[in-house]
Amino acid sequence: MSVFRDKSHFNREAAEICLQKSLFAPSVHCSYYSCIQYILYVLFEKLNFTEQAFDQQKTSLRVGTHACAIKLMGIDLIKKEKTDYRTFQRLIPELKELREKSDYTNITIGHTDGYLALGNSDSIKRILQKNYR
Repeated sequence: MSVFRDKSHFNREAAEICLQKSLFAPSVHCSYYSCIQYILYVLFEKLNFTEQAFDQQKTSLRVGTHACAIKLMGIDLIKKEKTDYRTFQRLIPELKELREKSDYTNITIGHTDGYLALGNSDSIKRILQKNYR
């Protein structure tokens, strides 16, 4: 099993536990990282990116790890399935915005945001599982 896939699974479990305990802000954080780690799993294990190639892309694109992973995933996904690509492109910014709201704003995160983040994360991962078996 891939380390990134394991981490994705652990963060998914953590998100569920947080939701059950009404810890909505950390649940959003865990849902987001579960998704990002699954994207990294696909890039490194299914698309065979090396860490060096990924780092070169980050430098070339002048972005961080998350933005680079999302961009590279989108570039490959659009070649496979345009409808799934459009869904990915809609859900990933929503999930990122929820995570930023949860982590960096002085706003209470409630039940709705917690479950929306988990749903978006799971939907994105299902798209990737379908297209990258």
